[in-house]
Amino acid sequence: MRMNILRGAGVLSVAVLAGGLAACSGGGSSDTLTIWTRTDGEAYMRDLAQKYESANDGLTVEVTAIPNSDVSTKFAQALSAGDVPDVMAMDVAMAPYFVSKNAFEDLTDRMADLDYADTLLEGQLDAGTSDGSHFVMPFTADASALFYNKDLFAEAGLDPDQGPRTWDEFVEAANAVGDLGDDYEGYHFSAGCGGCSAFVLAPMLWAAGGDFLDSSGDSLNPPPMLDDPLTVEFLETLKSAVDGGGITSASQVDGGENYGGAFESGKLGMVASGSFQLSNFMADPLPFDLGVVPLPGNEDGQIAAFSGGDVLAIPNGAPDSEAAWDFLAWASSDDAQTALSDGGYTPIRTDLLESVYGEKGPEYAAMAEATTNGRVPITVAFTAIYSDANGPFVSLMQAGVFGDDVPAAAAAAQKTAEQIVSSNE
Repeated sequence: MRMNILRGAGVLSVAVLAGGLAACSGGGSSDTLTIWTRTDGEAYMRDLAQKYESANDGLTVEVTAIPNSDVSTKFAQALSAGDVPDVMAMDVAMAPYFVSKNAFEDLTDRMADLDYADTLLEGQLDAGTSDGSHFVMPFTADASALFYNKDLFAEAGLDPDQGPRTWDEFVEAANAVGDLGDDYEGYHFSAGCGGCSAFVLAPMLWAAGGDFLDSSGDSLNPPPMLDDPLTVEFLETLKSAVDGGGITSASQVDGGENYGGAFESGKLGMVASGSFQLSNFMADPLPFDLGVVPLPGNEDGQIAAFSGGDVLAIPNGAPDSEAAWDFLAWASSDDAQTALSDGGYTPIRTDLLESVYGEKGPEYAAMAEATTNGRVPITVAFTAIYSDANGPFVSLMQAGVFGDDVPAAAAAAQKTAEQIVSSNE
C-alpha cells in the first residue's frame, strides 16, 4: 500500500519499455481502452499504456489519473452512474470493499488459463477473492521490509551483517543505536499515520502468528483483535523501545510528513519502508552501508510483509470487457512485469521475484523474500480502522506504544473497532 506520503521509485522510462514487450492480441471490439489509476501509479501506467497502444494497431489507450484520496469516491460514483472505465487500477487495500459491493467481474476462469497463474502473489490475490472467486489481478507489488544502517550497527556493537531476526533483537538494536549519542536515533515510524504504521508494524505481528484483525475466516468484514494477548505483547515490546530511547520521540507526532526519519542522513539506525524506497536508495547511494531484511516475528525464522501496491480489475458494466482482459493478461506477463522491475518496481509473480528482481543484489533478494511472504489486511473497513487519523489504530499507537497502559489502550481501541465492524454488517 503506497500512501500519499510514500511516493514511487520514479518514472518507468519509455526507453525501458521500448523493446521486448509483446502485447497480447487485441480481442475487444472497441478502438479505445479506458484505464483509471490513482496518481501514485500514473507514471508507470502511462508508460505501459503507451507501449501497449503502439503494439496494438488502431487502439487508443486513455489513462485517467485520480488523486489518491478521491479514488474510492469517484469510482463509487461511476458505478452508480453506470459510467465506468474498462480497467480500474487501485490500491490493493481498497479492493475488499469494492469486491464486497460486487463492483468487479469474476476473473477466476480467465486467470486459471494463464501459464503463470500459480505464481501470482497470494497476498494480492486474497485481497480480491470472495467465496473462492478472484476479482482482481495483481499488478505492482510494494512490500514492506526493514532497512538498517550497517555502519551504525557496527559502531553500536551489533553484527552489521545480521539484521534483527526477532522482536527482542529489534528492540536491542534500536536501543543500542540510540545510545550512541544525542545525534543518533534507533528507529522511527509515523505513529500518527495509521496506514503508515500498519504497513510497517502489522507484518511483525503477522510473522509471530498474530493479527490486528481476525483473518482466520473468509469474511471481508472480520472482527478486530486489537486486545488479543499477542497483540498486547507486541505493543509492549514496541513500548519498551520507546522507554529505552530506541524509538524516536518524533515518531509519536509524525503523521507521515517525515516517514523515513533521519535515515538518509546516516543518523538513524533503522526504518521500515517499501520496495519503492529500496529503488530510491539504490539509484541514489546512501553515505553508509545499507542492510535489508524482512520484518521479523518474535522468534527467529518468522518473517512477513505488508503486500502493498496496486491491483487491476474489470468493473461490472465495463464498455469492453474482452479488451480489458487482454490488457490485464499483458500487464501481468513476463515482459511487462520484467520491464516494471527494470524501472524499480517489484514484480507480482514469485518466479520473476527470484529470477529477475532478486538477482540484482542481496538487498533485492531480501526484498523478494519479504514480498513472497506478503499479506494484505482484508477488510471493508480498512479506512475506518487503520487510516482514519481519529480511528482505533492510530489511538492504539498513541495511547498504547507511547502511553502508560498498553492493555487499557488496546481495550479502548478494540471497543471502537468493534463498533465500526458492527456498522458494516
